[in-house]
Amino acid sequence: MILIKFCIAFNYNKEILLSNMFGLLANILLNIYFIDSMGVAGIVLSASLSILIALLFLMFFLRIKGNTHTTEMLFLFSFRIFFILSIFCLYNRYYIGFSISSFAIILNTFSLYREYLLKDKIAVFNENIL
Repeated sequence: MILIKFCIAFNYNKEILLSNMFGLLANILLNIYFIDSMGVAGIVLSASLSILIALLFLMFFLRIKGNTHTTEMLFLFSFRIFFILSIFCLYNRYYIGFSISSFAIILNTFSLYREYLLKDKIAVFNENIL
């Protein structure tokens, strides 16, 4: 949601439209496939995957425009993947997989937080040298 507000602020309405169209197409195709095999859980899984696909296209468009860093894009993508994986493991009662994917979400969050802390320390260090 924050990424879409960022795009609206920079007037990237065309990119939002294109990424959501890809997500809609993916949702329709994935619903056709997953509803037959999984039922209601397939609807949830296809919706989550289509949101992930729309996020990928939006991040791709933003990367082309030069407004995001690769680290931030990887964080958003991997966070979404681990979240979908944890929900899928919880649904299928794979509690070990759920705990591993939840741990990966926490580790992913701390690694991004650590990177931002290091950027701040380097900026303060460079200011002190000058």
